Amino acid sequence: MKTKTLRTRSRRNGESGQVMLFVLLALGFFLIGSIALAVDLSHLWFQRQAAQTAADAACTAAASATTIAAASVSATDRKVTVSAGQTTIAL
Repeated sequence: MKTKTLRTRSRRNGESGQVMLFVLLALGFFLIGSIALAVDLSHLWFQRQAAQTAADAACTAAASATTIAAASVSATDRKVTVSAGQTTIAL
């Protein structure tokens, strides 16, 4: 008695390799998305650094201007008198 063994194919002849194609497309989209996110985040970081640098420069300029203005006011508006070993500063 002959027994027939039936081999069932899970893939049809024209459909072999489709999973690999979809996996490659999914990985491609994932990599493109990752690169886009990295570019966006680096742009955000550089813009933040530029804004921080501008704020630091403005703060330094304001402090410098205040110090220079205070020094010029104190030199011109104060009257220093020395009498009997005591120093009196009149504003």
